[in-house]
Amino acid sequence: MASVAALGLPADRMLDLVSTTLQFTHGFVRAELADLAARRRMAMDEDAWRDWIAPYLSQLFGDGQHPHLRRVAGVAEDGAAFERRLAMVLDGLAASLSAA
Repeated sequence: MASVAALGLPADRMLDLVSTTLQFTHGFVRAELADLAARRRMAMDEDAWRDWIAPYLSQLFGDGQHPHLRRVAGVAEDGAAFERRLAMVLDGLAASLSAA
């Protein structure tokens, strides 16, 4: 709450901002942990997991127009996906403040 206190918002609005950010973060981490657990259950390293999931992704996005999806299956090693998606959430929150 201290991170948004300077915005001068009512407590319920500050809680909305903080809770939205925390829920996104928790969800992202849960998804990464679920991927890791699935790989452990299947006794696969990162490369084997990607090879295993590739046919599903090809079926899902079959036209070959999404080469970046090769990195979808598995944990983002550098945190870029988390940072990019968190920025989207924060941009949305900032837009909601501007609209209010």
